[in-house]
Amino acid sequence: MNKYAKIFLLLSTIALGGKIDIGEKIPDLKIKLMDGTITSFHKLVEDGPLIIDFWATWCEPCKSIMEFHNQYHQEYFKEGFKVLMINMERKGYLEKVKIFLEKNDFQFYVATDQNNALFNRFTKKEMPTAILVAKGGEVKWVRNGYIAGDEVEMKNQIDILLENNIEWLRINFNKETIMR
Repeated sequence: MNKYAKIFLLLSTIALGGKIDIGEKIPDLKIKLMDGTITSFHKLVEDGPLIIDFWATWCEPCKSIMEFHNQYHQEYFKEGFKVLMINMERKGYLEKVKIFLEKNDFQFYVATDQNNALFNRFTKKEMPTAILVAKGGEVKWVRNGYIAGDEVEMKNQIDILLENNIEWLRINFNKETIMR
């Protein structure tokens, strides 16, 4: 392999690396929430779908979508759906993040990624990036960036996953009842 081919392969790997794709299973990484709780991605998807979104207080599109994330988290929480917002601020800015969250009374889960390890592993380096994960951990939908109206498609995707989740519960409940 010549020198240029090796350089091309290296650059391609760097450019494509880090993005999680639809159909892949999300890795079971531990995360620390801002309230101090330690959990994992798989724990969060045990009983229903999850949206993971990367954001920062300086990112206006990120802040625009947060209202919708909060709405969906509250509306569908009893059905097992959750929202995990992963903040990208550096250590010295965490107080600013806490104030922002309290001011807006957001109810979703919040974690931090101060060294960008999760951001680099899961995204194409765009914020916000929403990753919709089904119960069990399979990535079903990814949205990079945000423009007004994207929340409609997001809600549709959530509804589809929740309908599938309810259908799965119904089928398994009926199987269990029949077996008795």
